[in-house]
Amino acid sequence: MSKVPHKCNRAECYFLVDDGIQCNNCEKWYHKMCTGLRPAAYKRCTAPTSHWMCRMCCSPKMTLIREAHELLSKAMELPDDSVASKSDTDCPSEDDAVSAIMNVITPAVTIPVTPEVKPTRRSKRLSKRKGNKTEAVNSISEPENTVSEVHHEGGADTDLDCTIKNCSSPEKQLQADDKWVTKISSRKKYSNIDGRQTSVTCSQAASIVVRKDVATAKYDKLSLDSNIIVGNLEESKESDPVKRHDHDLKLVSSIIRKMLPANFPGVSIKKLIRIGKRDDECSSQRRLLKVVLGSPDERNHLLANVHNLAGSGISARPDLSLEDRLKRKEVLSQLETRRKNGETNLKLVGFQIVRSWKRMLPRPVWISQTA
Repeated sequence: MSKVPHKCNRAECYFLVDDGIQCNNCEKWYHKMCTGLRPAAYKRCTAPTSHWMCRMCCSPKMTLIREAHELLSKAMELPDDSVASKSDTDCPSEDDAVSAIMNVITPAVTIPVTPEVKPTRRSKRLSKRKGNKTEAVNSISEPENTVSEVHHEGGADTDLDCTIKNCSSPEKQLQADDKWVTKISSRKKYSNIDGRQTSVTCSQAASIVVRKDVATAKYDKLSLDSNIIVGNLEESKESDPVKRHDHDLKLVSSIIRKMLPANFPGVSIKKLIRIGKRDDECSSQRRLLKVVLGSPDERNHLLANVHNLAGSGISARPDLSLEDRLKRKEVLSQLETRRKNGETNLKLVGFQIVRSWKRMLPRPVWISQTA
């Protein structure tokens, strides 16, 4: 810290130094703001045991001359004591120092040679995954994917380790530093079309799956249009499947006769299928019966007169898809729960639970003008 005002030696600064720091080399004074130090660094440099030099004393020119002097003494095999004993006036000029540096540095600069990277056992393995193959490829040993390294001679601005990558194959991606890279080749899918095995890409396979799902949905819809599900129909206790089928056919025939309209000649039954697993131990088992009719028109005529089965305890409804069956099953469980809780007059309409009210008048009453 300065007690007597001194002139600041920074260029374009003409104010006296009331509070500043002195260079230990040239003994010149500088303002606190002219030193370019941060508050923490300025506090350390102003300590009694610390030393601080200005920018002129620490300039690159003086550092270059000092390093040139040391390199020149090493090149001439002079001891360090003899160099230290010389004064500053005996130091060589700037041009001599630069030439001495080039003479000392030039033999020492060599082009670095990248050692050959030997593949490890782990990198040689081929890891196979489901759906694709992962192949380890060495960027040095592979002739079609080689990395050519070119080293340029130059100054500090030139990168001596500049690496140029030259990939001939677009499928393989190479990385720097001679690392092992990965080549991923997708596995081709094959489909058997008319007895011929052809390769199918991922997009084609996805389109085939979508088309297959659409075709399956259309087939299910067409197959469901002519089906009727009959419930609560008595089941035969015979062990012979033929006898059980004859028993079901007789019962279905009697039910269909009740449902047939007067002006309709009849319907054709293709199949009778009991839905579910048969239980021999249960005597009162009544599985659903699936009736496959000849056409959707026949099914529509029967369902239009399903009210003729009222009071018989037998139900008939159209066949549903898997999604609709799951919805119906969930609604039926809710209906059963509400009935157990004491609610009455509940029935299932479609996939909704509605409350049915009894009419106060069972039949219309005629009221005339005259009493």
